[in-house]
Amino acid sequence: MVIPFQCIWHGSPSRVLKNRFIYRIEEVDVLRGELRFSEVIRFDCRDPLGIDCYAFHYFRYDLDRGVITINCTPDLELLICVKRICIEYKELEYRGKAHVTIGWFWDSDSGPLNEE
Repeated sequence: MVIPFQCIWHGSPSRVLKNRFIYRIEEVDVLRGELRFSEVIRFDCRDPLGIDCYAFHYFRYDLDRGVITINCTPDLELLICVKRICIEYKELEYRGKAHVTIGWFWDSDSGPLNEE
């Protein structure tokens, strides 16, 4: 089973687009990657609000039940039942840019920009 993802990469060098008194807008790279799970028995996505967007917050593994729980955003949870834990992380490419606004008291991002 493969879960593709995109990560707004704050660790790479950014380019300042606007620099104002209380905020600035930077452009950063977007990393495309995938998480590959081996020996999956069952997959369940608990998404009551229909968010359908994976922003991984934390992973938890229940050894007794063989269940990997991935909490994404509030009210979005991925449950993966496995025979044994075997996860592969793979970076595919940097594709596209995202805009990040950094203010005195906040940070926000635009998400990946559609540049195909």
